[in-house]
Amino acid sequence: MNLGYIAYEDKLNKEYREAFDIVEAYGSANNIDAEVGGEWLMELLDSMLEAQEAGEPVEKIVGTDIDRFCMDFYSRYTLKDRIQGTFRWIYGMAKFLFVLELIDGLILMDEEPFFTGGSGVLFPYMCGVACGMITVLLINIILNPLFLKKKLSVKIYDRITAVVSIVSIIAAVITVGIMDDRLDIIFPRYILLAVLGVYIIIYAVMRAVKNYRKYGTVREPKVEKITMKDMINANLETELPKTWLKQFEKKNKKREKKGKQPFTNEEFMDKLTKRYDYRRKKITTIASTIGGGLFGAGLVMVLDALGILSGEANTDFFESGLDAVFFFLMIICICLLVALFLAGLSKSDCEIFAAMKKECDENGWTIAEYVENLENMKSTESTVSAESMKSMKSMKSMESR
Repeated sequence: MNLGYIAYEDKLNKEYREAFDIVEAYGSANNIDAEVGGEWLMELLDSMLEAQEAGEPVEKIVGTDIDRFCMDFYSRYTLKDRIQGTFRWIYGMAKFLFVLELIDGLILMDEEPFFTGGSGVLFPYMCGVACGMITVLLINIILNPLFLKKKLSVKIYDRITAVVSIVSIIAAVITVGIMDDRLDIIFPRYILLAVLGVYIIIYAVMRAVKNYRKYGTVREPKVEKITMKDMINANLETELPKTWLKQFEKKNKKREKKGKQPFTNEEFMDKLTKRYDYRRKKITTIASTIGGGLFGAGLVMVLDALGILSGEANTDFFESGLDAVFFFLMIICICLLVALFLAGLSKSDCEIFAAMKKECDENGWTIAEYVENLENMKSTESTVSAESMKSMKSMKSMESR
């Protein structure tokens, strides 16, 4: 899936970004395959960055009728592209289901033979497909026409689509949980594994042949991969300093209203230094998570002992003192893993603050001056991004030849 353009969207200014978001959402509303549409959006973003660098208005690219531009932009999406996208989606699902059935068979190996005696349950798959089809119908019949008629904005359309998808997944899980025992459709596991395996092999071979004809090798040429973490961090490097500046200004306004002396830049930076000390944050997170876990376990035991949870008093929690020790050690270990995960999420924030503080100290900048310089750098980077994307585009065209 070619979604590399996501990392460069923030280089666009407001008017260009709004137009780009509309074109992107128009593709989603018309079920344009993500891999094909991603390549085209990369080309569009390249053109927009070049026009923005030259100081031209967005109308230079999309014209005065954005709807007409979207229709023309995606008019090259043919039935062949749609069919290939469908086969690609089935290939991804087939790999997922194949691995799922293998794991299911391995778990039940002690109870039944893996292939001949094993059995696959068809109902969960049928339920998932049915919920998926209902979701697609709701989006295509209701949401997409409303968006195309401009009854919904891009943000509202994206949010409603996400909510409908999440509700569909929850509905599928609940339905399987309630009806699975009543509507079991049993069949030998080897049949499902054989069907999925054959499809995976055939698709992989056809994809290899296509790549060999196009690139001279069975694999697609490697391109620089931009991970989701890189995209998030790149966005945080710009947005976090702005957030801190807003906090600084907001706190000082409140202090001025109360007749207090506003914070100096140095005082506010000292407060942020304490807040974003990673070692301190890590220790605090671990201590509070383990404390909360032990308190929660203890509270459940007390409520159960009083009969509040089960309706009758229960004090036989452990058969021996050793069981109690193992139980609380398990609680501590689980809480420790959760705490380390939570602390890891805040590590990038701490690193961004440390980098900002270092630059401010070296250059004698305030937070406001740092944010201003960051904005100037961002506009400069958009020029570099346009050039880099242009070179990527030319390399890609050379490879296709």
